[in-house]
Amino acid sequence: MRQLPHINRLCSSPIRPIPRQGPCSKTPMPEASGSWSSRKRGRMPWRIATSILNSSQGASGSTKFAAPEASANCMSRPPAEERLKRPLLPHRLHKTPRPQAPMRRLRRQRNRTVRPPPGRPPSLRLLRNRLPIMNRNEPRSFTGGMAMTRTIVSHTALRRALSATIAAFFCFAIALNASAIEAPGAITKKSGGKIPGIIKWQPASKVYLVTDPKTGVQVRVPLSEVAKIEVKDPPELEPAAKLVSGGQPALAIPNLEKILKDYEMLGPDIKAARWLAEAYMKQNDPKKAVAMCDRIISVNPAAVSGDLAFLYWEALLADNQMARLRKAVSDAIAQGNRVVAAKALIMRGNIEKKQGNLKEALVDGYLRVVVLFQDVKEVQPQALYEAAKCFEALGQLSNVEKMRKKLLAEYPDSPYSSQLKSGA
Repeated sequence: MRQLPHINRLCSSPIRPIPRQGPCSKTPMPEASGSWSSRKRGRMPWRIATSILNSSQGASGSTKFAAPEASANCMSRPPAEERLKRPLLPHRLHKTPRPQAPMRRLRRQRNRTVRPPPGRPPSLRLLRNRLPIMNRNEPRSFTGGMAMTRTIVSHTALRRALSATIAAFFCFAIALNASAIEAPGAITKKSGGKIPGIIKWQPASKVYLVTDPKTGVQVRVPLSEVAKIEVKDPPELEPAAKLVSGGQPALAIPNLEKILKDYEMLGPDIKAARWLAEAYMKQNDPKKAVAMCDRIISVNPAAVSGDLAFLYWEALLADNQMARLRKAVSDAIAQGNRVVAAKALIMRGNIEKKQGNLKEALVDGYLRVVVLFQDVKEVQPQALYEAAKCFEALGQLSNVEKMRKKLLAEYPDSPYSSQLKSGA
């Protein structure tokens, strides 16, 4: 039998699918009966293959291939010996097509892990674009579904955490702008005007809000323009101060801490801080006194004046924070008024006395106050008393008698005069 070249080419190489009525075919494909399942799987039905061979060999007059006999189904597979006698045909006329581009993109997007750029946290837009997308026509494995569920749950938790953070930030901002209490009083401005009304402090903007109780008109006064603020003391302040003076500081501390918190930047908070520092010192706890005073100074630097300043310095001295104490004393002497400067000089004498430098304590501290600050009556009794003690330690009894006579003559009602009489 003479073999035609196109038959050899047909049998030796895979054949691309021939569409039934496609634009690439010049002649229609012959009809052939076959099961739908065989065409769906991509196999060439036997009758279609034989018809192709018969059409190609009909012109040469060679023997045609005939379809095998089938009793019930003409598309049944022939036995093995018959298959060996026939020319080798490809069991599939075409390769399985590659997935379409959208499907490949969906698969890549599903398998992609969320990795933010280095040095930056993932943004919501990045998370939204990189959420895994699964095609409902694709087979879903158990592990893939679990991974996608974990990813979605983690993204949901991140969104909830971000929402909670934003809400907490706004609540914190509102809390900063709200003072704990509104108190009646008056504000004196540096320009000379006086504004009475209900005073409210706004910590975030550092502004006093004064409301007229009759008209409801509100006036904003910045802290930089305030010369003096006058607010009536709360009724709990005086009993707490008496408890501290009477030797019961533990009973007074809770009320003093409440006043300090409620009346922030309104005036009574400084008075409460003064008694609270003394209460801590009487409990031999200078660290708490220093921490409380540092908190007050950070909010209101001008609060360290008067009695509070001296108690703050005593707490630093008791806590052995000499470097901070010397700096604070030097700043008070250079920048404070005469009362503050006189108290700072007494504290300088206390520092030198604690370190054993009695002469420096007299010259640089106590005697300076006795000689140069005679107009500051409130600090003279303490300066005279400390000077007498230093002269006594040095053995200069004549100077001790001078200090004693001046103290008892000019300040007989002072607590230091009582201590001197009792020999303390």
